[in-house]
Amino acid sequence: MQINDNGFVTHCTETEEDGDIETWDFKYTAEGNLNYMKRSEGGNEVTKIIYQNGNIIRTETISEDDDTEGYSCDVKYTSEENVSLIANKGCIMLFDQTFGVDMDEMKYAYYAGLLGKATKDLPIEITDKYSDNDEVYISKFNWTFNQSGLPTELDVTNDGGYTDKIVFQW
Repeated sequence: MQINDNGFVTHCTETEEDGDIETWDFKYTAEGNLNYMKRSEGGNEVTKIIYQNGNIIRTETISEDDDTEGYSCDVKYTSEENVSLIANKGCIMLFDQTFGVDMDEMKYAYYAGLLGKATKDLPIEITDKYSDNDEVYISKFNWTFNQSGLPTELDVTNDGGYTDKIVFQW
């Protein structure tokens, strides 16, 4: 790993169990939020992460080797039913599930503090759009909290039939 002056990873080389090598490159905003990721898997896949007021509002992913394959994810933090923002007290960043960023192999680097700062608030909904087949999915997030305001559970449902339950231990 190569680390910048803020202690965040800028480059990483991963050796997979089968011996394949994957590389990762990261960039950050001036505030320390991850805003760019390039990984060799997926045809040199590039993800741009767009922030507003300390929260990810959109991610865009494209393969540099095949620009017809793309993906975007719009993120919501409030709705008509949930008008209040939910503070991200536990610094939860489930990149794959809640922001549409395919980086599950790097989740431990985030929890080690190596991939930048967390969003200010927790998302409640995402809209995933795939450019190669015009598919659109909406995923909704139902958070459960303990008395300290830390998330203890996340239930994910989407209109494509996907469900997931994530339990947090504090």
